[in-house]
Formats: sequence, structure tokens, C-alpha cells
Amino acid sequence: MSMTPSSTTASKGPMLDASVVQRLIEDPSAAGRSEVAMRMGAALDEKLNPTERALAEQILVLLARDAEVQVRASLAQSIKNSPSVPRKVALKLAQDVEKVSFPILRFSQSLTEEDLISIVKEIGDPGREEVAQRAVVSRRLSATLIEMGDEATVTRLMRNHNADVDDDAMGHALDKFGGQQAVADAMAYRPSIPLGIARRLVSLVADEIKLQVLKTQPGAAEAVDAINMSGGKVLKRLTGEGEAKDDVGTTVLRLHKDGKLNSPVILRALVHGDVVFFEASLAISAGVPLLSARRLAHDPNPQAFAAIYAKAGFPKEEMVLFRLALTVAKETAYGGLSFEERKKKLLERLMTTKLPPNLQADMGAMLTTLEAL
Repeated sequence: MSMTPSSTTASKGPMLDASVVQRLIEDPSAAGRSEVAMRMGAALDEKLNPTERALAEQILVLLARDAEVQVRASLAQSIKNSPSVPRKVALKLAQDVEKVSFPILRFSQSLTEEDLISIVKEIGDPGREEVAQRAVVSRRLSATLIEMGDEATVTRLMRNHNADVDDDAMGHALDKFGGQQAVADAMAYRPSIPLGIARRLVSLVADEIKLQVLKTQPGAAEAVDAINMSGGKVLKRLTGEGEAKDDVGTTVLRLHKDGKLNSPVILRALVHGDVVFFEASLAISAGVPLLSARRLAHDPNPQAFAAIYAKAGFPKEEMVLFRLALTVAKETAYGGLSFEERKKKLLERLMTTKLPPNLQADMGAMLTTLEAL
């Protein structure tokens, strides 16, 4: 039984003979040729004898040269996953129009690494996006995609966790597209991030993604600035305000406007380990830029902390408690401690801190405040 354009639906499987080749040459019907093209993937994966294999390749060559785009597109869809496609056919289709080339660029196993690298250098960015999503993307191919591709291509590549991207290539991607949020965010969720890249990413990604960077690189915990690596999200359970979609600045501004940005809320956030919320609260309450508030809050000189704290108008008798809470939050940023565990550490730190005479009278107030959290 032979495969003909009119018998493909009834056939259980595409059997190949010379008459099929002849009909493909003579048949004026694009629809008929498309039917044959759609069966070629299954035909190639059958057990073919040498004669049938040669005929199959002859048919593939004819279909790949067909004047009708739809015929070539049907062929590309049919054979995209077949490991038996001759390389010369895959190469021809991969350099065709997008409708034809995309399935081959994304899926074909017949293209070598060298083929793909050469193609990536010649095709447009939409085609590069398809290559970036392949099941296997080698280091050299990844580097070429980053070198030649646009933001969308590199974002696709970073989202492909099967792509092998080395440290240099990731650094190059940040050099080119670090200012593009989509690239930085996609990179933050890769399964492994080099320490140097982690340091750069934390200044680029949204607050809620920063902790994801740490999950991929546990060794970064001690090396990356604790301020930058803090979670930066105020959970609804913390304040009774704000949804997860809100960024920290929006939440703090709303609380401040509503008169709810008070000492207990800020301290509770800090005991939860949310340093960014504390920094933003300082800045907004003191009426200074965030970077200024951050610099003073983390200055080794305690007088700098006292100055920004006083300007923010926070309770004078709780200043030492806030400063100790900030220290504990930074020290435990990566330990996965619960609120109660961090609160206990803060209490221990407070009880073992030698206060100057002028602040000793505040100890009772601070203990009361801490107990009430």
C-alpha cells in the first residue's frame, strides 16, 4: 500500500514508494502536497529499509523546496521533533521564512551546535527567541544569543533553565540589559547564580525577588550587603495594610498618609527582618531621600543613627531598641528565623547591652514595647 495525497487519512501509516515522488512533482494541488508533508514526521520515524529511507529523503528535499509556504510550513511542523531528518533539509528549513523556520529552530535535533551558532548570527531576533527556548542550549550558543540577541531573546534564554549560561555570559547579559527589568528578573530565578552576578542583581530586581537570588546562591549570604538583600515586602499580617502586589514605598506612603506609620508598626516590621521597610519609614518620616536615610541608619557611628532617628520623630526612649533591632535583622537576614526567634534574640541583646547612664531609665519602656509586639 502506498501513500498518496488522497489516501493519507485512511492509511494507518505512511508507506513510501517511487509513485509518491512522482505525484509530488506532478500534483498541482498545494493541499495535496501539504497532506503528504504533514505525514512525513511519522514516516521518518518508522523502520524504513534503505530504499524507503532514500525515497523519504527525496520526498523531504522536494517538499522543502516547494513553492508554497504552507507546504513547507506543514513539513516543518511534521518533522520538527523527528531525529531522522537529514541535516541538509533541517538547515534549509531553518533559514526559511518565520512560519517555516520557527519549529525547526526551536525543536530540530538535526541541527548541530555549529549550525545553530551560524544561524543565530544571520537571522533576526524573533528567530533567536525560538533558539533560546530549545531543550538544550550549549554554553557557546548561549553566549552567541546574548551577543547577538535583543532583550526579548535574552529574557527567553534566562527563563530557559536548560540553557547552559556561564559566568562571563551572564555578566555580559547584565552589561547589555541590566537596566531592563525583564532580563534581571528572569536571571534572578535561574537555578544557579554566581556570587558576582548575585551582587549585581540585588540592585536591579524588585524587593520581593532579592531573596530568590539568595536561594540560588547560599554562599552569597555573608558576602552580599544585608541592606540590599532584605526582603523589602511588608506582609499584610504585619500591618493589616497592603496587599502583596504593593511595593514597600507605596505601602509606607499610604500608612504615613493615613497616620498609621507608628512606632509599633515600624518596629514589628524590623523584628520581622524587613530592613527596607524600616529604611523607607525613616526617609518618609524624616523627609529625606531614601539613600540619605539608609546611609545614616547603617553608619557605624551611633550618632548618625541618633540623628536620623530623631529627625524622623520616633520615640526617644526606644532609640536603642530600634538600633539593636536593626542590628539583629541584618545579622539574621539569611537564617530563616521566625518572628518569635528574632524577638528573643533582640531581647537577649537588649538585656546584655550596657546602656549609658542617661539611657538606663529607658530600659523599662523598651522592655514594655518589646513585650507588646
